[in-house]
Amino acid sequence: MEHNNSKISQLVKENIKFLKTLAYTNSERKKKKLLKKATREQLLSIAEIFINIVKSRFKLTTRQRKRLIPHADFVRRLSRARSERGARKILKQGQWSGLIIRSSINSYNYRSRAIFTK
Repeated sequence: MEHNNSKISQLVKENIKFLKTLAYTNSERKKKKLLKKATREQLLSIAEIFINIVKSRFKLTTRQRKRLIPHADFVRRLSRARSERGARKILKQGQWSGLIIRSSINSYNYRSRAIFTK
């Protein structure tokens, strides 16, 4: 993915509906259910967002950065997931919070607002 704001990966574009649902669901139980039923592509699109956060491919606001800093290890681990199995294994360990996923997806949303609002 390039630094240009108009370049969003095809994988993320294809899973916008899932990502929006996950980001805006408040119930932890519903988030866990969504992640449990997520397809390979959906899980890898989350991992890709985390990769872009780790590699600083877009600017986070101070608030977004402060929310993610306590979970930096989780963010790094999930960003390294290259397969459905690896992503599920990391998510199953229970060390994640819906807040982390929401903050990450919302930070991506902030960068590419035009894609997420369609």
